[in-house]
Amino acid sequence: MTRNTVLLVLTAITLMLGGCAAIAEQELLDRPIVKCKGIMLKSSSLFESTPIFNFKVENPNPLSLKIRNIAYNFNVDDKKFIKGVTDKGILLKSVSSETVGLSITFNLSEIFRYPEGFLQTDKIAYSLSGTVGVGPFAVPYCIEGKIASPNLPDVSLKQVDISGLSLTEPSAAVCVIALENTNDFPIQLDGLEYYIRLDGKDFVRGMVKPASAIEARDILNIDIPVKIRFSEPEWSAGDVLKKKSSFYDLSGKMMFHIPEAGEKKFPFQKIGEVPFHK
Repeated sequence: MTRNTVLLVLTAITLMLGGCAAIAEQELLDRPIVKCKGIMLKSSSLFESTPIFNFKVENPNPLSLKIRNIAYNFNVDDKKFIKGVTDKGILLKSVSSETVGLSITFNLSEIFRYPEGFLQTDKIAYSLSGTVGVGPFAVPYCIEGKIASPNLPDVSLKQVDISGLSLTEPSAAVCVIALENTNDFPIQLDGLEYYIRLDGKDFVRGMVKPASAIEARDILNIDIPVKIRFSEPEWSAGDVLKKKSSFYDLSGKMMFHIPEAGEKKFPFQKIGEVPFHK
């Protein structure tokens, strides 16, 4: 008999006498090999991410084995985060390999307890360890890496429209606030608190709720009407009408509703120069 035939006969006898555990104990089978073949994002939003970890499982033995499950411990920023077991039930044929995926969904708001942490993080460090259950074996694995952190919208003052101003009666200017989304998914704000100063002077403050989402890789412009009375000493006609632009300081908070966490506010500030549209 060939070696493989002998092994098959011995394995069958062992199965009848003692089952799968005995096979591993008597070393009648070679341990399968597990290798990580990469990571991809199944889905992502501003506060939730679902990476898929792909594993290549190799069976060097002359008989088929079943990939039973994947047990995992997923840690983020050196903190224990999620653990579990995913059942598979995939038949791994003799002397062959299969690629199996492990999908893990986690909420970023559970990582960033404070808004500042979210604002200052470009990459999220993770470690993933556990075992892949193959036949009678529990094959260990360990992976470390980084996942890109989503970006909050960039808030800026695009322009101040003064084309409708009147010198003789109260009238309105329009501040255009631009919200830029650099992510590959849309973002919906629940509200935007804003405070605008022009050339060091208080100009307008308030809160607005964007009517639509900021589409992926897009910019949403929000018009903020501002009533101006030139009779007020801090705002003369010369301050506004004679200028082509102004230095601005735009600050405030972005408000989001996060599932299972409620409302959270993220502060922002932007300083620059804004043109006057006349």
